[in-house]
Amino acid sequence: MRILREHFNKPKEVIKMARKKFKVLIVDDEPDSLSLLRAMLEEIPNVEVVGEADHSEKAFYLILERLPNLVLLDINMPGNSGTDLKKLLNKSLVDVPVVFVSANKAFAVDAIRNGVYDFLPKPIIKEELQGIIEKYQRLNHQFFPGRIVDIVNAIPEDVKIRINSQHSYILINPYDIIYCQSADGATFIYLTNGKKEVTNSNLTQLEQMLKRWNFHRLGRSLLINLDHIRKIDKAKSKCYFKKALKTWEVNAPQQAAKELLSSYNFYA
Repeated sequence: MRILREHFNKPKEVIKMARKKFKVLIVDDEPDSLSLLRAMLEEIPNVEVVGEADHSEKAFYLILERLPNLVLLDINMPGNSGTDLKKLLNKSLVDVPVVFVSANKAFAVDAIRNGVYDFLPKPIIKEELQGIIEKYQRLNHQFFPGRIVDIVNAIPEDVKIRINSQHSYILINPYDIIYCQSADGATFIYLTNGKKEVTNSNLTQLEQMLKRWNFHRLGRSLLINLDHIRKIDKAKSKCYFKKALKTWEVNAPQQAAKELLSSYNFYA
C-alpha cells in the first residue's frame, strides 16, 4: 500500500483517453461465469476485455490500472460485495459506468440505489449483453478518475492480516472472520466460507490484531465480529451469526451476552 500511494502521489501527466477499442472489465467470483462472459464479449466487434477479477479489492486496483470504459460487476461475492465496490468508486470520485450482473433480479433495486441504472440478469443472453455494450459505445464515455490522490487515500489499508497457523501462516481478510474461539488448548477461527482455521495465536493476541475492525471480546473464550451478528439470546446464552445463506450459533457467557445487548442494538 505504501508503494502504491507513493507511486500515485508523484506528479503525473494528463491521462490520454484515446482508445481504439471499447475496454471492458469483468468481476465475478465464479470462474465459469468469468469464462463465459469473456467468450461472449470477445465475439462482439471492437470490444476488448482488459481484465478479470474475482473479488472487489482486485477489481478496484484493475479499474485504476486499466481504465476501462465499462465494468460488468457481479453483486453477490464473498467479502465486499459488488455494491460495496460501487460505493467505494462513488466515494473515490472514480467516474466509470458499472452494470450489475446477477442471477437475482431483486438486486436490480440495489443497482438503482447505488447509481447503477443497468442490470444484466443471469444466465446472460448474448443479445442482451451486446445491447448493453452498444449502448455504452454510443455514449462514448471517457474514464476520468478525478483526483488520483483522493482515490488512493480512499483505498482501505491492510485488507488482510497475517495469522500464525500450526505449520506456517495464513492471510485472512478480517471481514471474512465470523468469530474466534479458544477451546481445548487451541484457538479456532471460523470463516464466512464455512472453513475453520487453527492458529497458534491466543485470543488476546487476536484481539490486538483485530482491534481496528469491528470485533468484540465476549468473555474469556470468544472474540466475535459484530458485522455478522444477527441475534443474541441471553436466555439461552447464545449468539447467532449470518452471512449470505450460512448461519452460525455459539454459546456465550450469560453476563457477557447481557452486557453486549445493553451496549448494542441487537435484539434478544
